[in-house]
Amino acid sequence: MRVDRTLVYRYRAVFGLGFVVLGGVTLWRVATAAAPAGSKVLGALLAVAMIGLGIARLVQYQRYRRENGAGR
Repeated sequence: MRVDRTLVYRYRAVFGLGFVVLGGVTLWRVATAAAPAGSKVLGALLAVAMIGLGIARLVQYQRYRRENGAGR
């Protein structure tokens, strides 16, 4: 079975966008919640990690498109 790499990277980009949105919502909720500072720091780190994972997936997709001429 042959896997279409363009489709795989496109799915990664979609999930990456989802992680960026989820991380942003999480960061917003952590910032506005009434909680101890330690919990807020931990929640903020988790949100930043989600955003970072999403950005990494989007960058991978852009790099793949640039190297393979996909989308032209």
